[in-house]
Amino acid sequence: MCSDPLAELFTVIKTRQQQPQEDSYTCKLLAKGENTILKKLGEEIVELVMACKDRDRDTIAQETVDVLYHILVALAYYEVDLTAVYQVMASRRK
Repeated sequence: MCSDPLAELFTVIKTRQQQPQEDSYTCKLLAKGENTILKKLGEEIVELVMACKDRDRDTIAQETVDVLYHILVALAYYEVDLTAVYQVMASRRK
C-alpha cells in the first residue's frame, strides 16, 4: 500500500496537465476548464451526499474517491499545490 495515495494521484494529475494525453479523462477535464471542472466537482459532492443519506458504505467510499479526485483536479487547475493543503490541515490540528 502506498504511503500517500492523494499525493501520488496529484502527481499523476499534474503530469497529465504538463504532458496531455488524448485519451485521458483528466486531460479532457483540464482542457474544458473551470466551468466543467467545478460542475463535475459539484455533481460528485451531491452523489456523495446521497450515498451518505442512503447509508451505503460501499458507495460512500467510491463517491469519496471521486470527490477527492475532482478536488485534486481543481487544485491542479488553480495551481494550488497539495502540500499547501497539507500545511493548512496541520495548522488546524493545533
